[in-house]
Amino acid sequence: MARVIRKHWKLLLLQAVFLGAVAGLIVWGTAHSSPSIAQSPPPESNEMDVATYTAVSRLRQELALTNADLAAMGCSQEDTQRLLSALVQWCETNKTTLKTKEVAIRQGRNQLRQLHRQINVGPRNERVIAEVQDLYAQLAQQVGDRRSFVEGAKAAVHAVATADQRSIHQAALANRGMPNRMRYVPDLTGEQVKAIRQAMSRRTTDSAAITSTIDQTLNLLQRSASDQALTNQRRNMPGVLAAEKNILPTPSESIDLDQIP
Repeated sequence: MARVIRKHWKLLLLQAVFLGAVAGLIVWGTAHSSPSIAQSPPPESNEMDVATYTAVSRLRQELALTNADLAAMGCSQEDTQRLLSALVQWCETNKTTLKTKEVAIRQGRNQLRQLHRQINVGPRNERVIAEVQDLYAQLAQQVGDRRSFVEGAKAAVHAVATADQRSIHQAALANRGMPNRMRYVPDLTGEQVKAIRQAMSRRTTDSAAITSTIDQTLNLLQRSASDQALTNQRRNMPGVLAAEKNILPTPSESIDLDQIP
């Protein structure tokens, strides 16, 4: 046997090398084809599409659900996530209908501008004047229809809000356009609103004077409600911001402002 090995050692060595190479190729192929170690596909992105993000952002302004409003309502991070999720879900469900209504309003306004140009250029055209009147009525109907439709978004948010949160939110809705000190005051009377607006309209009046007028105009319960809302804002804003980041991440796709009605 030893004599055979000495005689054919080169042939045996070549066979050993060949078998080793074959075995290596088999192991390599098995490792790269085995489904047990195949790479997992990348996780699906939960990024919100631009249309929904835009609709939600616009409705938050319209429905007094900004970060400042949510914080003033006393919303914790968990509360904010719950309320914003309800708004997002409503928008995702109704964004097609909402967009249709808003496009119709935008087209009506564009048509109205064109008719006004015709009237300004002249000569006087009774038919064009009648079209303008009809278009104003149509546009008012469309705006009212959209406003009624959007009430569904507010209802969806209120369905997951507490009674206290709904109460403060109703005040914020009623007092849109008022200073932050007045925005969350319940049961403002017409006389109170008039006094505050007059103070705000005086260009020489500084913010301290406006604050003084507000404090003099509000009764004790109203001042207490306002103070509580402002305290809520300072305490809850970090949690609100964190919730917004979780629920409404900014889309990587750019937002075309020209597409916003």
